[in-house]
Amino acid sequence: MRENPMMAPVLELLRGSADGLSEYEIITALKEQGLYIGDIEDPSMALYTGHFFVMNALYALQRDLITDGIYLYISPLKNRLYPTGAAAGQGALNVEATDAALSAYYLDWKNLDTMTPAGVERLLNGFWERFSATDKSTESLAVLGLEPGAKWSKIQTTYRRLAAQHHPDKGGDAARFIRIREAYLVLKGGR
Repeated sequence: MRENPMMAPVLELLRGSADGLSEYEIITALKEQGLYIGDIEDPSMALYTGHFFVMNALYALQRDLITDGIYLYISPLKNRLYPTGAAAGQGALNVEATDAALSAYYLDWKNLDTMTPAGVERLLNGFWERFSATDKSTESLAVLGLEPGAKWSKIQTTYRRLAAQHHPDKGGDAARFIRIREAYLVLKGGR
């Protein structure tokens, strides 16, 4: 099995931070120590390689530390060590919350070895498409006056009420009706 040279330095960084560290903070600290892997000719491949090594280290540590009673919570904005077991009532995280698909992806070295610049571009484009769709959904919910996470039945009920209220044939504002209809269609398409 391939060993990631970032595991020990990443663990040391996490142990030194009671509040946890973002992925960016981990990468910055590794670069300051001259340990960051990712300095290759293609900038997108360099970014992907460095990111992969850090994420691989995090998921490998998560897998290995659990046997020592430590849970590593992994997120782009906060990576933090938590005790498991007896500390469960004191804010420790549920070990079952691990995103198995991401863990499997980053623990498989083939995903690094077979990546190409075109593959990195596809990954980035996919991210921005999902981000844009999430942003449009949030905006559409706001148009309907709903909070993120609203159930489909609530969206439908609210849409019908607002559409009837603002329909031009019933004396409503045509521009407002169109915005309500567009918001509904965005949410319907995202189901």
